[in-house]
Formats: sequence, structure tokens, C-alpha cells
Amino acid sequence: MKRIIKLSILSCFIFIVGYLIYQIVEQLQQKKETLQFTQTLQPFKILNVHGDRQLLDFASGRKMIFFFFNTECDHCQAEAKLIRRELRQLKKTNIYFISTESIETIRAFGKTYDLLVTSNVTLGQIDGKEVFEKFGVNTFPMAFIYSEDGKLLKKYTGEVKIEAITKYL
Repeated sequence: MKRIIKLSILSCFIFIVGYLIYQIVEQLQQKKETLQFTQTLQPFKILNVHGDRQLLDFASGRKMIFFFFNTECDHCQAEAKLIRRELRQLKKTNIYFISTESIETIRAFGKTYDLLVTSNVTLGQIDGKEVFEKFGVNTFPMAFIYSEDGKLLKKYTGEVKIEAITKYL
């Protein structure tokens, strides 16, 4: 009887260790894929506030800023105010505010912060799984600044001052 208990405990221990090793390997692979995707922007689609699927890529030949946000986030709201106030400085840059929330919620956010009035600002929705898998976004706000040819210039986690952003533009 003691032998059966010992074997059961050993089997459980081996199973748990094996499972943990598997999870670690999976996470490392996911991080590697995310790094590859974010270092050189790969085209991806969002659902814009007009309800259209929009392909986001570097074909415009302009620098791009991707802000991943949540409408309830105080830091995201501050970031939106900052961007709106400094739009003239950013007029040669395509700016994308992307959220996993509903289109109606994103559209209301855009209206609240007056972000729907300029052609270089786009608001849109992306699937939560996709935003995590492709960009590794697990906190808000998070910003990615890309060059004209789609190379990552800078990644920011948390609220960012305009000086830090314009440094890369």
C-alpha cells in the first residue's frame, strides 16, 4: 500500500514538473513570435470605428504610432488628451488608437477626446487574443512607434510624455 502511495506521489510530481516545463517552453516560444512580429511590423487588420476592416501596414510611407488602450484607464485617457493637444506636432505621423472593447465604446472615446476630426488618427478594435499574441500587450496603455519602413523604433509601457514620443518622429 505504501508503495502505491509513493508511486502515485512520484507520478503526480513528474506530471506537474513536466507540465510546468511545457508551459515555460510555450511562453518562451510566444515571446519569440511576439518579438519577431513587433520588430518589423507585419500587416494586420482592425475594425475601424466606421465598421470597416482596415489593413494596417507601413505602405503609407509615414511613421506610425500604435496606442493600445482601454477607455476606463486613466493613463489612457491622459494619453488621448496629450495626443489631441499635440496633433500639430504629429501631423506627419499616422496614429492608431486600438482597443479590444466594442466599436461603440471606442467611438465614444474618440468623440470624448476629439480624436475623430483628423485624417491621421484612426481608432479601431482588435481581438484581445490577437493583441496579446502579436504585440504582447497585457497592460494599458502601451505604445509602439514604427519607422516609415515598418521597423520598431520604440516601445513604451505606461503613459508617455510627448517629448519622448516626438524624439522618435
